[in-house]
Amino acid sequence: MAEERTTPGMKAALSIAGSDSSGGAGLQAHLKTWAAMNVFGCSVVTAITAQSTRGVQRIENVAADLVEAQIEAVVGDINCQSTVTGMIGTIAVADAVAKAVKRHQLQPLVVDPVMVSKSGAKLVDDAVARAVAEKLFKFAAVVTPNRVEAARLLGGQNCNTIAEGMAAAKQIAKKFGCHAAIVTGFERPGPAPDSPPESVDAFWTGEETIELVGEKRQGGNTHGAGCTFAAAIAGGLTQGKPLNDAVEQAKNIVSEAIRQNINIGQGNGPVNHLAWLTVKRK
Repeated sequence: MAEERTTPGMKAALSIAGSDSSGGAGLQAHLKTWAAMNVFGCSVVTAITAQSTRGVQRIENVAADLVEAQIEAVVGDINCQSTVTGMIGTIAVADAVAKAVKRHQLQPLVVDPVMVSKSGAKLVDDAVARAVAEKLFKFAAVVTPNRVEAARLLGGQNCNTIAEGMAAAKQIAKKFGCHAAIVTGFERPGPAPDSPPESVDAFWTGEETIELVGEKRQGGNTHGAGCTFAAAIAGGLTQGKPLNDAVEQAKNIVSEAIRQNINIGQGNGPVNHLAWLTVKRK
């Protein structure tokens, strides 16, 4: 581990994730989110995608030894106070990342088990998804699957309702040995007839299951929301927040990012990763 030499007040976080050429998701979402949180972002590229707001056209996975070399280069020079992982496309890369996490104690660790793109494209096969869960989840402070990914992790178990999500979050943590789990992507009507619908995530804290509730933001541009949420949790942990506080802040950050979404491209546009800057200035 490198000696600490940083600008006062500045802390660093490490993204180990795929690259999104359209800039909305993946490591680009991580870095932009951290910039809005005043966290210096470092990145290790696990995969290169050719994608746009309309979908993923091609994926090239980076060789495991090059992923390992990137990690060694970063952590041998910069102290990263948290790590987030995103898309991991091969068993060899999953193994290399897990070994590096253990060797360098890259924690607290947030694992976003990226399996399916927002457009519905299947990004990794079942064997890789299982390897990521088995090799990495046990090191995680929290994992953040969406409800489709949660169902896949649990062998096709239904995860369509909030109640099913609450059960799945605890089951995932218990099955794979992670401290906490959040299953994202549920919604329900607002509490009053004229109130907006609510966005609900199921959070197993390690002790209890609670609902993370926010206003369901309207508009179709949500590309990168999951990556932004995971990065925002890691950003909060980087700044020394307890997990529950980091998760609560991350919920607010991603909600604001969706509210201020960016209407760009011909398909599902990105969230506004820098939206938190306008909130912090108030």
